[in-house]
Amino acid sequence: APFLAAVAAGGVLIALTQDRRRMGLDGLTVCVCVRHGGRTARFTALIDTGNRLREHRSALPVLIAERSAIPKLSGLLDTLAENEIRRLGFGVLGSAGEMKCFYPDRIRIFDSSGRILKAPDCWIGIFEGTIPGRTRALAPPEFAEYAFAGNPTAEKKIRRISHAIFNRQ
Repeated sequence: APFLAAVAAGGVLIALTQDRRRMGLDGLTVCVCVRHGGRTARFTALIDTGNRLREHRSALPVLIAERSAIPKLSGLLDTLAENEIRRLGFGVLGSAGEMKCFYPDRIRIFDSSGRILKAPDCWIGIFEGTIPGRTRALAPPEFAEYAFAGNPTAEKKIRRISHAIFNRQ
């Protein structure tokens, strides 16, 4: 009986941890609106505190979005001049590749109450693959400062997640 009680308690602890983990990820999402060349995309992005990807010339952070998540803007890459596109090497979970990036005309964040907030200056990277899990876009950690400034409950939720993306040397 003590063994079964310990197993049951362990199961409850795991369930609570998993539920908490889901709530934490939901609490780190922001609605982003990106505009470039007359095209606009509005999508949800997970603030990834492990995202250290930087555009190499400006050293600005990169917001990463799956091509399928922002079709209007990802099609824009085919029309931009070569000097408007950056190709960035990246590494993720033991693999590596290259992604095309562009600098948007405008980028804004919408908070949970619908307020429009200024977003940090960044590039938009178009990821050709699929981001693991439910997420289709990863915002750099700088977005947390803008989206959750002054909200101590939200600031405590910011943590490193498993999709750490970094510059390839």
